[in-house]
Amino acid sequence: MSAAAAAGAALLLLAACGSSALERTTPVPPDRLQVTAEGGGGGRFQVELDCAVADHAACAGVLAALASADDPQTCSPAAGGDRRLVVVGTIDGDPIRTTVERRTDCEIAAYDAAARAAGL
Repeated sequence: MSAAAAAGAALLLLAACGSSALERTTPVPPDRLQVTAEGGGGGRFQVELDCAVADHAACAGVLAALASADDPQTCSPAAGGDRRLVVVGTIDGDPIRTTVERRTDCEIAAYDAAARAAGL
């Protein structure tokens, strides 16, 4: 699954938070994202987001930005440096793990938007 597909699915899950369409037999981990910006000689910056309550809007912004990162039909190669954004966590019990590098104009825009939403 591409980063965009995973992020899109996570965004839909975040939007449907609280829906009881499926019953789970195990406890659902809390909705949290860890967003890390690294590389480029600028150091490593990390933020932990509580998506269920305090940081709901930030998580939605991060996931929406990631959904736009990988569209080969509309994205063009670009030199965005060697920084990358790593997003790891759980939304509605489903694991999220994706990395955005700054290789295309779409990835650069997604990186910038996700970093802003996360407060990095």
